[in-house]
Amino acid sequence: MEFAISKYDITPKEPTYMEGYGGRNQRSKGVHDNIYVKSLLIKNNSEMVLITCADVCIISRDLSDQLKKGITENYPLKEENILITATHLHSGPALETWLMHEHDESYVDYFKSQVLNSVKECFESLQEGTMEFSSGETYIGMNRRQKTEKGVRLAPNPEAEIDRTLNVFTIKDKSETIRAIVFNCSCHPTIMGGSNYLISAEFPGFACNELESKYEGSIAMFLQGTPGDINPAIISKGKDYRESYFSDIEFTGKVLANDVNHLIKYGMKDTIPSLASSLKEVHLPLGEFKIDEFNRMAKSEESYWKEYGSKILKQIENGNAPKEVSFNIGLIKISKDIIIVALEGEICNDYGRWIRNLNNKIQFIIAGYSNGYKSYLPTKEILDEGGYEATVTYTWSGFPAPYSDKVESIVLNAIKDELNNLL
Repeated sequence: MEFAISKYDITPKEPTYMEGYGGRNQRSKGVHDNIYVKSLLIKNNSEMVLITCADVCIISRDLSDQLKKGITENYPLKEENILITATHLHSGPALETWLMHEHDESYVDYFKSQVLNSVKECFESLQEGTMEFSSGETYIGMNRRQKTEKGVRLAPNPEAEIDRTLNVFTIKDKSETIRAIVFNCSCHPTIMGGSNYLISAEFPGFACNELESKYEGSIAMFLQGTPGDINPAIISKGKDYRESYFSDIEFTGKVLANDVNHLIKYGMKDTIPSLASSLKEVHLPLGEFKIDEFNRMAKSEESYWKEYGSKILKQIENGNAPKEVSFNIGLIKISKDIIIVALEGEICNDYGRWIRNLNNKIQFIIAGYSNGYKSYLPTKEILDEGGYEATVTYTWSGFPAPYSDKVESIVLNAIKDELNNLL
């Protein structure tokens, strides 16, 4: 096999709008640590796959498609061969305007050029290599759906089971030097809250820095998993979250890097590459229109909520409110027993555990925020219980209603079908 990996700085050169928290009302005030886009190209015989991951909150379907178009027009790749994903940090630049967020188009242009530069370097620097893989666990995250007599709070819930899977694969060059480290787990990069106006790659960036320092000449890439209902454990204090500090980011990054390093040192197994990929669009039905909710919004004193509520009510009245949402499901086979499942949006963690149970002979690397972004993808249980992931986030995504409780089975069956086609 051949491979190439690249790393390009995407740190804003001037103050810019940030994404991740709705309460921010001004541009960034500085840079705590740099953010990057990283691309990994793997080639085996005539087959190729490209994984591009950026230190941003989300990459919309439209922007993802623009980037893929720029890649496929210049390199021998098809759309399904390309995975474009985000680490989902909440301390980075905004790439689009929606509701409470604004963005700077000049930064988006810079971002797109750096993504394409990272891909260009990969195609110019292919070299022979070998791959190893391992899987373990990490304990940096905690469930954030706290059940109370009044409903579900967005607060620590240490008793709830979560998917703690940590996947790692490395690629060595001909001299047996590790050049690429790809690791994947599930946890929101939300240690720093909405009062933070400094650009930062959050704990995934610090984990990458730790690994790159330990393995000289390597580039480390973090693939975000299914953290829809998982927050960092370090900021939990009893039944609430405490004030956070950048030292918490560094500590969590070091813990995660140590978990990755432990697998690299003691758990890796040779992996024979076998590449294949697929990309499927499914349509997820929405539930009952929440007219009362949008009436309430339309009466809000906040201008963006007032405009948004009125807009959705008009869509419903005119009969052109959407009743379903398109959703991308991508599969990238790395070897006969390692498959990346790329899902568009913010995936709640039970999906990760369910996908792993589809085939116990396959090691699944599940990557959320991939090939676009729609909204949270809650489970049927979460939709029934309510709470932030079920009853709040759909409004921010432009939906006139939460998802139908049928989406869980639709997504899992679609993954199962694509898996059968790929194997």
